Amino acid sequence: MILGKHDGVLKKSIWRLKYGFNKTISKDLASMLVDKFGEGISKKRPVVTWVPETKKKLRSRGYNQSKEIAQHFADKLLLCSGRLLAKNTETKSQVGLKKRERLMNVTGSFDYVGPKEINNNIVLIIDDVYTTGATLEECAKVLRRAGYREIWAMVLTRD
Repeated sequence: MILGKHDGVLKKSIWRLKYGFNKTISKDLASMLVDKFGEGISKKRPVVTWVPETKKKLRSRGYNQSKEIAQHFADKLLLCSGRLLAKNTETKSQVGLKKRERLMNVTGSFDYVGPKEINNNIVLIIDDVYTTGATLEECAKVLRRAGYREIWAMVLTRD
């Protein structure tokens, strides 16, 4: 599920959230996702999670933008949310890499850190920007191995 193209107001908002340290924008972005996808999502009641950041990125920004959006989204729809994935490797930034390089860059870089016993086998991963899908594909592989059967992805924009 993609909210919109990576341009205009959406692109500027994501930039302000990620690089302008404007964490409050995450609430508005989550509201936009709820307006577009909320009704269908809330009927299925997935567990909501996010793409994790490296420790280095987390230290420099002070927060994970995808986590902020995911938690606001889940709160608005009264869905369970939680950390299911951890980034185990300091990978290069995906910006500027070609699809094959992106795939190689993230392969094996996530671990499952969620509960051992899964009560709901539907999970929704939220991220900010979809470029080649390499990150979301790798996250989905890890979640499948953990036992989730339906794995959905939702992003703000597609670049």
